[in-house]
Amino acid sequence: MRKSVFVFLALFLLVSGSHAGPANMWQVDPPTMSKWKELHLRDPRLTSFPAESIHSFNVLHYTLDIDFAMSTSYIDGASTVLCESREAGLDSILLYCAGLSVDSIVLSGKQLSFNLAGGKLHIDLDTTFQAFDTFEVSVFYHGYPSSGYYWYDTWPNMPETTAYTSTEPSDSRYWFPCFDQPWDKADMGCNINARVPLGFVVASNGLLTAVDTVGGTHAVYRWQEDYSIATYLMSVAITKYVQILDEYVNSLGDTIPVQHFVYQEDSSLAVMNFGDTPEMMEFFSSVFGEYPFEKYGMAVVQPFWGGMEHQTMTTILRSAAVNGWEMGVAHELAHMWWGDMVTCFIWPDIWVNEGFATFSEVLWTEYKYGYAAYQGNMWSKGYYYFEQDSSERFPIYDPTILFNWGIVYCKGAWVLHMLRHMMVSDSVFFAMLTDFGETYKFGNATTDDVAAKAAEHYGSSLDWYFQQWVYDQGHPQYEYGWNSADLGGGTYEIRIQIQQIQTNAPSVFEMPVDIEVQTASGDTTIVVWNDAVYQTFTDTLFLASAPTGISFDPENWVLDEHWEVPFNGVAEQTPSRRARAALRASPNPFSKSVTIVLPTTPTATHSKLEIYDISGRMVKSFSYGAAQQASMVWEGLDDHNRPVPSGIYFALVSNRTSTESLKLIKLE
Repeated sequence: MRKSVFVFLALFLLVSGSHAGPANMWQVDPPTMSKWKELHLRDPRLTSFPAESIHSFNVLHYTLDIDFAMSTSYIDGASTVLCESREAGLDSILLYCAGLSVDSIVLSGKQLSFNLAGGKLHIDLDTTFQAFDTFEVSVFYHGYPSSGYYWYDTWPNMPETTAYTSTEPSDSRYWFPCFDQPWDKADMGCNINARVPLGFVVASNGLLTAVDTVGGTHAVYRWQEDYSIATYLMSVAITKYVQILDEYVNSLGDTIPVQHFVYQEDSSLAVMNFGDTPEMMEFFSSVFGEYPFEKYGMAVVQPFWGGMEHQTMTTILRSAAVNGWEMGVAHELAHMWWGDMVTCFIWPDIWVNEGFATFSEVLWTEYKYGYAAYQGNMWSKGYYYFEQDSSERFPIYDPTILFNWGIVYCKGAWVLHMLRHMMVSDSVFFAMLTDFGETYKFGNATTDDVAAKAAEHYGSSLDWYFQQWVYDQGHPQYEYGWNSADLGGGTYEIRIQIQQIQTNAPSVFEMPVDIEVQTASGDTTIVVWNDAVYQTFTDTLFLASAPTGISFDPENWVLDEHWEVPFNGVAEQTPSRRARAALRASPNPFSKSVTIVLPTTPTATHSKLEIYDISGRMVKSFSYGAAQQASMVWEGLDDHNRPVPSGIYFALVSNRTSTESLKLIKLE
C-alpha cells in the first residue's frame, strides 16, 4: 500500500552541545565493543565471511566523525575501526590512507606509532591479539582530499554549495583511513557522524538517528547503517536539501522508508520523476527476494556523471530529478541487491555488480512496458556492446577498462539474458537469482560463485559457458544456409548449415541456437546445438505447407552476428565476412528529420524499419517491401505523430534473414 508523497524542509533536532577537541569528542554515545559483540552473536546477518579470512584481521565496523568545512574542501575527522584478529600474535595492521595527514592513532587510550607512506598506513598495535580477539583503533586525520570527496562552491546552474563522496573502486582511502578492499566488508555496518554549518543537510547510509546542534553554528547528522557494508559504498552528500518522503511496504507488512534528498527548487519535479521508486522496490523484491536494507533513497548532486549505488542512499545526478531517468533509477536501485547486498569479491569480478544491475533495468522494462520492450532494450544493450567491441576487445572478467559500458555492463547483462533462455523455464532462472542472492547475502561473491549457482539450477556444469562468455572475449559470428526436401505426406526434411567465422575470440562458441522455419501457414521453431566451426543439421518436420525460409535466432537470445549464405553443405575455407553496419543516416545528429539509408543484401528484401528509444521502447515503425527502396525519412515523430524528445534512438532494419542497427541522436 502506498501513502501520499510529501516534501518537507529538513529541520534540526535542537540538542545543545559544543565542539571542542578532535572530531570524535562530539560523539554523544559511542558504540562500545560489548555492544557490537552482542549484535554479532544475536544477528546471523552480522557474521564474518570466508573472503575476509585472507588477511590478518577482519573489519567489523567503522565509526566516522568528520567535520566538513563546506567553505572549502577541508575535512577534519576520526576514523574508528573495530577489528577482529584473524591470526595468533597479531601485533600490527595495515589500513589505506591517501592524501591525508594523520595526526595520531589511539588504541585503548594509548597513542600508537605508525608509518604512512605510499597510501598505506602501517600501525604498530603495541600489544598482541589472538585469533578472534577484537580491538578498536581511532585514526585522527585532516586534509583536503584530492579524490573521493568533491566540494563545489560554484558550478553553472548549481543552486547551492554541494559536497559529496564517490569512491568506487578504491578512493574511500582519500576521505577516511580504512581497509579499502571490497572483500573485507564491515560486517556490522558503520556510523557516520557528519558536522556541517547550520543550513546544510547531510544524506548518508542507513537511518538518521539524530541531528544535534553544536555551539549554535553547526549541526551533527548521525547516520547508522547496521548491515554489512563495503568501504566504497559508504558515503555522504551535503547541500541545502529538502526531503521527499515515501515508503515501500514489503510482503511481510514491514514499512521501509524511502527518502530522497533534492535541491529545493527541484522538489516538485523530483516527486514525479522519483515516484516509481516504491513500485520498483516491489518488483525487484518479487524476483530477487525482499529488499534487503532498512531504507532506500537518492541524494541529488551537481555536478555529477550519473549514479552511484551508495548503500541505501544512491548518489545521482540532478537531471534525474528534473528531467527523469527511469532506467538509471532502476539500475541504481537494483544495485542494492547486486553490488551492495552481494558485493563482487575483487574488482576483476565487477560484472557481478554491473552486469546484474544492467540486466535488472531491462527486467523492469519488461515488467512496465512488456516483452517487446524487453527485447528492444536487450537489443540496444547488444548494440552498445558491438560498438565497443569493434574498437577494443577484452573479457568481462578482469576487464581492461573496469567500468566499460559496452563490455562490462551490456555484455554482462547479455550473459544473464542468454542464461535465462538456456534454463528450463523462467521460474528456474529467477529461482537461481534468488538462491544466489540468499547464499551470498551481505557477503561477497566471485564469478565462479555465479557459475556454480547457475549450474546447480541448470542441472549440469556451465564451465564451458562462463569460459567463453565471461573469461574469454568476443562473440560468435555465424554464416548459415538452408534447404529442404519434400518427403511427401506433409513431411519435409530441413537441412541447415552453420559456420562460425569469428576471429580474435574463441574458435568455437558452444551454444543452443533457435532456428525458426517459416511457411505460408505458420512458423515452427527448432533448436540446434552448435559446438563446431562447421556443422550441418538435418531435421524432419510435419508442416502444413512447404518451408519458405528460416530465421536464425529470431528473438535474439544469443549475442551474435549472423548472415545467410547459399546452402552448399561444404565448409568454406575463406568465409564471406559481411560488414555489420551497412545502415547509415544523414544528418546524424539531427534536429528536424533524418534520412535513413537502407542497407542492401543479396538474400532478401527488407520488410521493416523500427525506431527505439534508449529504454528499448519502439516509438516508430515503417513497413516496406520494395527491394529497390534506398532510403526512408524519419521526421522525429512517434507512431501517433507526436514529436519525440531529444536523446539517443536506435534504427533497427530487419527482414526474414538479417537484422542491422544504427544509433541516431536527436537534438532540440
